[in-house]
Amino acid sequence: MKRKLLKSLLAIAVLCVGVGNVWAQDPTPVYFNDFSSTEGLTIQGTGSFTDDGDTRFGQVFSNAASALPRSNYLLLPSTVFSDFTDDGGKTAMTISFWVTAKNAGAANAYTYAPLFAAYSAAPNPTNGLPMICLPSRGTMQINNNGWCDFAPAQNKDGKNTIYNTNAWEVDGSHTSEYTSGGNWLDDSNWHLYTMTLTASQATIYLDGVLKNQWNLDGSDGQYVSGMFTKSATNLTYVCLGGNQAWDWGDNDAAFMFDDFAVYDVALTPAQIAKVIEDKLGYTTVTYDFTSYSARTLSNSGTRAFNANSVNHNYPSNLPEAFDRFSFQFAGTFSIEAAGLYAQRTNGDHVGIVGLSANDKVTINFSQGDIMVRGAVPTWAGITNAWTGYTSGTEITASVAGNLSFQAKTSCKISSIVIKTLTTETMTAPSISSVAGTVTITSGASNLKSGVTTYYTTDGSTPTASSTVYTEPFVVDETCTVNAITISNSSAATASSISSQLIDLDVVEVPTATITAVDGINRTVSFACATDGATLSYSTDNGETYTAGTSLVISENTYIKVKATKGSSTESENMLFEAGTTITLNAPTYTIGAYSEGSYTLVLNTNQSDKLLSPVATITYSIDGGASTNVASGSNVVVPVGSTLEAWSVAAGYGNSDVSSVTPSYIDLAEYQLSWSTDFKAVANSLEAGAGGKVLARGESLIDGYVHIADEGFNSNFGVNDDSWQVRYYGAGKEYNSGLWPYNLNGAAMAITNLPAGSVVVFTANGAINAKTNAVKDDFVSLANSNYTFTIPATGSAEFYATKSSYIYSVAVYVPVVPVTLGSLGWATLYTPYALNFDGTGLTAYTATVAGSTVTLAPVTDVPANTGVVLQGDAGTYDIPVITSSSTDQGSLTGNAAAATAYDAFDGYTLYALAQAEDYPTHQVQFRPVSSGSIAAGKAFLKIASGAGIKAFTVNFGDAVAISDVSSKMEDTQSEIFNLAGQRMSKVQKGVNIVNGKKVLVK
Repeated sequence: MKRKLLKSLLAIAVLCVGVGNVWAQDPTPVYFNDFSSTEGLTIQGTGSFTDDGDTRFGQVFSNAASALPRSNYLLLPSTVFSDFTDDGGKTAMTISFWVTAKNAGAANAYTYAPLFAAYSAAPNPTNGLPMICLPSRGTMQINNNGWCDFAPAQNKDGKNTIYNTNAWEVDGSHTSEYTSGGNWLDDSNWHLYTMTLTASQATIYLDGVLKNQWNLDGSDGQYVSGMFTKSATNLTYVCLGGNQAWDWGDNDAAFMFDDFAVYDVALTPAQIAKVIEDKLGYTTVTYDFTSYSARTLSNSGTRAFNANSVNHNYPSNLPEAFDRFSFQFAGTFSIEAAGLYAQRTNGDHVGIVGLSANDKVTINFSQGDIMVRGAVPTWAGITNAWTGYTSGTEITASVAGNLSFQAKTSCKISSIVIKTLTTETMTAPSISSVAGTVTITSGASNLKSGVTTYYTTDGSTPTASSTVYTEPFVVDETCTVNAITISNSSAATASSISSQLIDLDVVEVPTATITAVDGINRTVSFACATDGATLSYSTDNGETYTAGTSLVISENTYIKVKATKGSSTESENMLFEAGTTITLNAPTYTIGAYSEGSYTLVLNTNQSDKLLSPVATITYSIDGGASTNVASGSNVVVPVGSTLEAWSVAAGYGNSDVSSVTPSYIDLAEYQLSWSTDFKAVANSLEAGAGGKVLARGESLIDGYVHIADEGFNSNFGVNDDSWQVRYYGAGKEYNSGLWPYNLNGAAMAITNLPAGSVVVFTANGAINAKTNAVKDDFVSLANSNYTFTIPATGSAEFYATKSSYIYSVAVYVPVVPVTLGSLGWATLYTPYALNFDGTGLTAYTATVAGSTVTLAPVTDVPANTGVVLQGDAGTYDIPVITSSSTDQGSLTGNAAAATAYDAFDGYTLYALAQAEDYPTHQVQFRPVSSGSIAAGKAFLKIASGAGIKAFTVNFGDAVAISDVSSKMEDTQSEIFNLAGQRMSKVQKGVNIVNGKKVLVK
């Protein structure tokens, strides 16, 4: 079987079931016939339609030889030229067909035989005007509303070339007007004949090579434009293979024809080459040496190959397009207007590199001689000795290799044509079915070979022995159809196998569910219990269905759903009403500026992912107060500690969930700076130009971290690996500087000994993030342009930085416990925190009880939940919290959270610190509490009832008592020493030894 063309402009459908590929030329012919179908064709005489045996050609028209004119030919439809009318706008024409003389005998049997002719009417008895005739010897005649004789003087070469050596024009007496081109049809091969025509030029191509070309000026004898406007009416008797004009007596030859085509454009050589390639399976490349600027080839170049003891090289200045050619002595060759010129009379060698088996080579030259060497590779028709070569002869490589030839006697090569056999590929057929009727569309060959498709219905593998597909067929039960397309070329290339299950089972009615995941979107989903079924739906009870398994709807509507599967009967419709509420997205906020105890928050709401993308507003309230409506992007001022609640609102949609936020602020004035490190200062202290410095590693801080042993780093700060450096960026320190994790993501830091409630503040040019036991306060961080973290639990905290961050500083702030002392200058304290009194201006004492005496011991820090006695000047003091203390807790107790009633403990009497009864002789003493309660955060003694102690005297270790020693005491009354044993002229604050006893002076 052969390919078919759907004639686009005339809408003539020429279909052949089982043939899948069509004419693929660009442009498309306005008429085409490959003789697979004989409809509309009439054989005059005794010709026939026959199978050529070459699957690339298949069925062809074979004319019968006749000694009489106008006896044997094929009459084509009268509409062949129907597109060429007065109002058709045509300006060019091409007539093209394949022809072979393998049954026509020797060349002298068809010297003047016509290939094609067309007239206004049938012969009566001879043909008249208008007419067009295309003889086999490469000439032509036209008279169609004007005569053109295509005289030798009009030929671009100044003479006509005749392609039959028996013609009168080349008998030797007309050499000024005619020249011989040899016999182009005497090799028994198929050849492509092409005639192109414009108002100014007519051209004959044989196998894609220009053979004759006439330039026309439109004057009498050079007028052809009627072919484009009058052929539809003037040329309706169209003949292929015979019917020579008038009574010239030229015989009808036994030519064979295929693929007759008419175009409304003049095909280019490249387009003609594509026709040849598609038909024969060859890719043609023409190397035209006449189209390049003049130059003498360079002797220098890359070595190519050695043939017959002759070295070939690529000249360095050979145009890139000719890189397949090499030369023995490149300097003896030049490129001129006439082509590649061999300057030496005795000639030099030319090579063609990298030829494949079955490649075909044609050398066209205008003067001189060419000798071809057949040894590398073996060439059909060429012996191993140097063989004389005729210009235009096509030779075929039997094996892969390089061709070497010698250009002699000042040879001028105009072009070299190389044809490469194209490997055939096949596309797979496609199978479809409707209600049990199966249609197979054949695959296609890239070589435009005819194809045949075979199929099976039992699931077996199809072969060339299986059933040939010719038309749609019906199956009455479920089965699997397998199909394969096989090329009719000699290679019989097969496609892959296509398979289709033809399922005639009943398809179940679909089911549907309506879902609203998290209240978002009204989504209706469909399903079908039949495996492999395709679902389609229609809305508003309509009849237009859309394939799909779900849809989102904006309002209540009626939905119909059906299921189909292959050739099975489609399911019944499912009809239902659907619609659910769409819940909006909750608002988001962006933290803005902080000012005087409030933040400005920017509220936004985005519903672009919702059905119909509604524009929502935002409703908010503060601390449960009145609601206010604002547009997305509005600013709202929220006080620190107040709670903002906001939600999105839009008509026809459900309100969003409530977004809630309570802004925070940390006043570092209420904390005490425990320590800080200025990494930037450390980095900038490095010598300019030194860059960075690897940190010295100290001892392990906590698991996975070591503290930094370099000077200037707090011992509670550590890093996790060796990547960390202190460095500055820029030779002049003009860019960032500080602590840098050396471009490693996940580089971590740790800070130890942090009391619960501590605040850690980083400054950096990149993000710092919490890892463990730290919570970033976004509000404070944005307000202060830093990274502020609170520490939930006592212990260590871990942080990590992005790889490009420079950390400028870190500061640790610890919480403080405020303590107020009255004019007496004494107080007690009980807190749930470990405290550090060092440097606070207060002296802290723990107490132990012995008998009726309370002995105080001075301490610098105390553990959590430890009662202490405090002494100092009247005023309020901030006592910093620490993580822990090893100080003994002593005898004092208390309640940090609430007041303690005097009778809170059965069997115990509570004693509180109070002014001594003999004040000012003694400052304070512990006296029993008989009513009321002891305030929260105060320390007291809990003594078993019945001890009978009226009050506890307070002393300091081995001091007898705390005496009110006047600073105005006369120096002569006592001997006064300090604790170092030095004699003093008067008492001083603190402990003095007066007359051998310790005395505390306030």
